[in-house]
Amino acid sequence: MMTRENTEQKISKLVADVEHFNLSTVQKKKILNVIERPMYHIEDAQFNDRKKMDRCLEQKFNVLPPVTLSSEDTMTLFLQLNYSRFKINQLRDLLLQAGKIGPKALEQMLLLYDRQLDARSQIATGNMGLVLAMAKQSSYPGIEFTDMISEGSMALLRSIDKFDYNRGFKFSTYSCRAIKKSFSRIARQYYRYRNLFSVQLENNMEPDHYQEHLRECVHHDHVDDVKSIFLENIAELTRTERKVVMLRFSLEDDTANRMTLKQVGQQLSLSKERIRQIQNKALEKIRAVAYDRLSMMS
Repeated sequence: MMTRENTEQKISKLVADVEHFNLSTVQKKKILNVIERPMYHIEDAQFNDRKKMDRCLEQKFNVLPPVTLSSEDTMTLFLQLNYSRFKINQLRDLLLQAGKIGPKALEQMLLLYDRQLDARSQIATGNMGLVLAMAKQSSYPGIEFTDMISEGSMALLRSIDKFDYNRGFKFSTYSCRAIKKSFSRIARQYYRYRNLFSVQLENNMEPDHYQEHLRECVHHDHVDDVKSIFLENIAELTRTERKVVMLRFSLEDDTANRMTLKQVGQQLSLSKERIRQIQNKALEKIRAVAYDRLSMMS
C-alpha cells in the first residue's frame, strides 16, 4: 500500500509527464483534475457486468428544455455518470502504480471524463425546471431572482454528484431539498450582511466611523479564522499544499516576505503553473471549511 508521501510523489511525476503531451488547455485541466484526486462516485453492483455497462455508456441522450427526463432515462444517465467515474478511478490507480502515463491512457481518460460530464449535463438540463419553479415560488425580499437561479443551479449540480440512486428515492425529491437549502443559505448571507452594513452614508451627514470599525473587526475575525483552519489543518491539506500556502501567504510568520509562484516553485522544484494549481486546490479546501463555519454561525 502506498503511503501518502509516495502517492504525492507519483502524482507529481504523472503531472510532469502530462506536460510533454500536445494537449489543449482544457484537455490538460481535465487530466490534471483526475490525476490529483479520485472522482467521487456511487458504487453499484452492476459495474461488475462490463458488457452491460458498456452498452449503457453507448446510449446517447439529447435533452433540451423543457423536456423532462423519464425515470428510466434518469437511471441510465446516473449509471453512465457513476460508471465513468468508477472507470476513471480504476485507470488512475493503475497509472499511480505504474508511475507513468501513455497516449492510450490519456485518450481513454479524456473519453471517460467527457462521458461523465455529458451525463451530468444531461441530468442537469432535464431538471433545470425545478430550479426555475422553486425560485418563482420562493419569497426572499431583497434577493435578486438571478442570484437565486445561480445558487439553485449550483445546488442542483452538487446534488447530482451526491445522489445515491440505489436507495429508491426520486432525484427530484432529493434535489428539491438541496435547492431549497441553497435559497435559505443565500438569504441568510444577504440578511446578515444587511444587518452588519445597514446604514448608508448620506452626503449631508458627518461620517460615522462605527461601521468602518465594525468592518475591520469582522475582517480580522475572518483572517484569524482562516489562520486557525490552516495552522490546525482542519481542511486536511497535504504536506505540499501546506508548504505552498505557508510560503505564498506567510501564515505562520507575519514578518516573513510572501513568495511569488515562481519563487515557491524554485524552492519546491515544481513549475510555476503546478504551484498555482496546488495553491488553488488548497484555497478551495480552506474556503469550504470557512464557508461551513460561517453558515453555522448565521
